[in-house]
Amino acid sequence: MEVPASCANLGPGFDALAVAVDLPLRAWTEQPRDGARVRLRGEGASELPTGDDNLVWQALTAYCEWAGVAV
Repeated sequence: MEVPASCANLGPGFDALAVAVDLPLRAWTEQPRDGARVRLRGEGASELPTGDDNLVWQALTAYCEWAGVAV
């Protein structure tokens, strides 16, 4: 999955004023032997959460629960 990044921290009207930047988020899934986990790469990766508080992980687990798929 790839989604464009944005700079939407512009205060009121951010929906209309969001600025797209050339820094896409790329996410993919693999079936590891040692269980599911979040691994991050790239600039700023060390500053982001990799546990249950990671928003991509939360979205993935919510979707899997909805779809009846084990994580």
